[in-house]
Amino acid sequence: ARQLAQRVAGETGQNPRDQVKRLLWLTTQRKPTAAEVDRGIDFIENLPLKDNANQEAAVSNYCLLVLNLNEFVYLD
Repeated sequence: ARQLAQRVAGETGQNPRDQVKRLLWLTTQRKPTAAEVDRGIDFIENLPLKDNANQEAAVSNYCLLVLNLNEFVYLD
């Protein structure tokens, strides 16, 4: 999850909206819905307030969440 977060940050910068869109695209191979993006942004922006985490940790935790989605695409 940490490496995925670093990749997404390297590709999109520090904008949470761009990070969420790219992350969901990479893991599901489809365009994320507006509601999915909004939920991701909410998670990333509120985690530091609740758990005293920094932005990088919040994105990494969101990556872990996304990697555990039933929709996550992987190759056997």
